[in-house]
Amino acid sequence: MSNEAFVDVTWRGLEVGKRVKLHGIHPGDGYLDHATPMPVGTLLSIKTDDGLEFSATVTRVHEQVGGTNESPGMQIAPSLEGAAKAWWKTRAEALPAPVVVAAPDLAPTPAASPAAVLAAAAGNGNKHDPRADIVARSTLTMSTVEVQRALAAMKADDADDRDAGTTDVMEAVDPATIEGLAGETDDDGIVDDGKRTSVMSAVDVSAIVEATETETSGAVNGDDGGNGTDDGPTGDGPAAAGKGKKRRGKRSKRGTSG
Repeated sequence: MSNEAFVDVTWRGLEVGKRVKLHGIHPGDGYLDHATPMPVGTLLSIKTDDGLEFSATVTRVHEQVGGTNESPGMQIAPSLEGAAKAWWKTRAEALPAPVVVAAPDLAPTPAASPAAVLAAAAGNGNKHDPRADIVARSTLTMSTVEVQRALAAMKADDADDRDAGTTDVMEAVDPATIEGLAGETDDDGIVDDGKRTSVMSAVDVSAIVEATETETSGAVNGDDGGNGTDDGPTGDGPAAAGKGKKRRGKRSKRGTSG
């Protein structure tokens, strides 16, 4: 019986392919040629030319790749019962027995001793092998007491070091300083009372001088009793004239100083 057949393949009632070649039939799997294989895990329905139907699950997908002889398609694992099982069995080929390759029996090669290596090197005409001068020495180890003494000496050296000590870390801002600054006023000593500031207009100097002269003239007239009389001599004599001149000079002096 031939190892291949042509079957119709559907998925959930939809046609996947008609007269699809089924080959590579083995007791547990087969290969369906298809240009656009279904994803792994898809459950397909297969119908043979004899009218037998069975389901199969996609286990492997091979897409079209250049440089390979395998045609694109999908590996399937059928679920067989009754006549379908007999149909598959008559077309299935037994899987070839695995070839077991026995490992060669190799006799172990004994390792050459250092003396043999040196002898072989001397026999080859070498004058001197520097490895012959190497003498094995035991590794120096320290006892627990010696380790403790060394640690104690290191601690003593740290204690004698004047610079050794704890490092004091200062805060970025001292809270006490902030509280002290919060209770102080500005550098100029001015405290805001919350009232509006009154702005005066520009001072007119000429008006101030004129007002001062007016007040000075009124004060002088008040000394004479307000009636133009004087305690001194009257008349048109020289004394009166001199006195009048003296008072006018005094008023002029007061007006200028004001």
